[in-house]
Amino acid sequence: RSAHREDHGARTLADLVTPENFTLVGRHEIEYLAPLMYRREPVAVDLWVTRVGGSSFDLGYTVIDPEDGAVCANCSTSMVLVSRATGRPVRLPEAMREEFAHFAGPDVPFRRRPPLPAETGRP
Repeated sequence: RSAHREDHGARTLADLVTPENFTLVGRHEIEYLAPLMYRREPVAVDLWVTRVGGSSFDLGYTVIDPEDGAVCANCSTSMVLVSRATGRPVRLPEAMREEFAHFAGPDVPFRRRPPLPAETGRP
């Protein structure tokens, strides 16, 4: 599930940034589950691809406290590949689609809140 693959020599998301293209964040969602106090030591982040579209892809990840293994946050980010020349989305290269398949994983396990009254149309 992790995006660290020594056996495959995986490309990085930085490979999508070229003289012709760059990536933009289209959406980002974080659900905080437990406190993670400031520290100088790194924390663990488990990263996977949850969806690949025509010009966009979604990443899921969990932030884990390495001291006790607690999941501190579940996160999701939607990225879009954009042309520098036109400012419009462009199709993801086939090589990146193939690479993303190696990191495919489940949807992010968000705990969904019940809808607010304004969202249901009820007072």
